[in-house]
Amino acid sequence: MRALLHNAGHALNDGDRARCGERLAEAAEAGVYDRDPSLLHLSRIVTGMWAAYDGDTARGLRLFTELVAEHGASGNRPMELFSRFFCGWCSAFSGDEVAARAEFREGLKRSLEWGDQHHRMYMLLGLTIVEAEFGEPQAAARRFAGMLAAVRDNGGDELDGDAVAVAGWVADRLDDHVRAATLYGIAETVCRTEGFTLSAAAPLFTAHTRHVERTEQALGAAAFAKHVADGAALSRPEAFRYVFDTTATPAPAPTGRLTRREREIAELVRQGLSNRRIGAKLVISQRTAETHVANIMAKLGFTSRSQIAVWAAQEDA
Repeated sequence: MRALLHNAGHALNDGDRARCGERLAEAAEAGVYDRDPSLLHLSRIVTGMWAAYDGDTARGLRLFTELVAEHGASGNRPMELFSRFFCGWCSAFSGDEVAARAEFREGLKRSLEWGDQHHRMYMLLGLTIVEAEFGEPQAAARRFAGMLAAVRDNGGDELDGDAVAVAGWVADRLDDHVRAATLYGIAETVCRTEGFTLSAAAPLFTAHTRHVERTEQALGAAAFAKHVADGAALSRPEAFRYVFDTTATPAPAPTGRLTRREREIAELVRQGLSNRRIGAKLVISQRTAETHVANIMAKLGFTSRSQIAVWAAQEDA
């Protein structure tokens, strides 16, 4: 039965949402969930992804909201963050910009607090999607740069195909259409190598198609096809050197979103104080200081204390 559910997941990655639904129906008809709660749990995860990828983002959001609460209560932090990512994903692709930002920011804050580098990267990917779809181009570029930094901090130098595609969206929003087209070509190759197709996730593919069409219109069909082919032809090392070479990472824009206490802590970070010393100076616990620093990073889209220090110095200039 577990193999049947895994088969449903594989079908989803292959873009065969119909076969995924059939496998889920077979598993439900077998009636084993009452005897094995772990299978019911796995089924709900796959069902949530199936609903989200099939475009029923409202159902996907309901299922993953339930899973966030359950994993939070049980203390399963990785699965809580995984479920929270999909809550943000469903909100973003249903057009709820505010809810999507809130979910991804909360997920980023928690991943920073818990030292979960893997989900930190995915929360930054989610925020990149939100900015590429709803925000300012420079904000999308900053979020993408933060995601690349998270990948590097985790010892990585590659991205999944869908993340490369989103990098293309960012380039498209910045009107760097040659880079966008090249990234779309790289994304096609990476997805093919991974056995994943962007069309597996209908809302993602709809957004991707819109960005691709905008890039093609800007370049013209012949030039667009050439640059896509150039990207697709790159070797894997060459491709990811291109993805990670953003040449110029936009500086974080000044923001008034920090609270007075957060600004105070940002200044202490600039002075080189550790969380323990910040806590002692402000007469708060080290844990509270850590939470404030995580909140600052989440709000500003940063991934390191040094970025906070630079921002604080610019604010003080």
